[in-house]
Amino acid sequence: MRIRKYLAATVVLVSAAAGVALTGAPASAAVEPNTNNTKIDFGRRNVVPWENITLPDGTTCPGGVVTLEGPVGGTWGKGQWNRLEYTTVEGDIADVTGDGFPDQVVRYGCTVAGTDTGFHYYYLYSFYKAPYGPGLSAIRETFITSSSASETNSGQWNVTHVTPVAGAIKVGQTVDTNPGQVEERVFRPSPTGLVPDRPLPTYPQADTEPARHN
Repeated sequence: MRIRKYLAATVVLVSAAAGVALTGAPASAAVEPNTNNTKIDFGRRNVVPWENITLPDGTTCPGGVVTLEGPVGGTWGKGQWNRLEYTTVEGDIADVTGDGFPDQVVRYGCTVAGTDTGFHYYYLYSFYKAPYGPGLSAIRETFITSSSASETNSGQWNVTHVTPVAGAIKVGQTVDTNPGQVEERVFRPSPTGLVPDRPLPTYPQADTEPARHN
């Protein structure tokens, strides 16, 4: 299971008109300590975990450090850079890994602004006891699955829920080849990451993690 701490911020290239800041390929980036012991507290400066992803229309969506304006409704953070809209949404919490500390689902999205063209990626963050101070710190632990479009469920595969429970994550997804059918799957921790009990029908690539930035 790949575990990576994000410790030091890098130089940021800012798009003044957009409100989103990106690095080209950061070696690492800051994650603020969680002081309330119940959920992740990143501040406004967040880390989009992929290197680059290609959206269905061919647009490249770069990863790196992103400064998000938020919250906006149920979205924890939201911002725009060029034609791209980035979103971050905090999900539910449970002890998925069984280490006695809370784990939280976080969803990252990148879409072409004003459209449903894009992807959402779901990750599990784990907390660990900080070596100093009273709180817990967050580390990115592992990729879960993805959705191929925005929140209007118009993609080839979509997510209906990602629910962490003790020792597992329950995921519901739909595929366009079987309208109306929700594919319920269970992901469990393993030495190589979170492993589903079966592939997603038609679109097993939903569980393929995009390449991470260095």
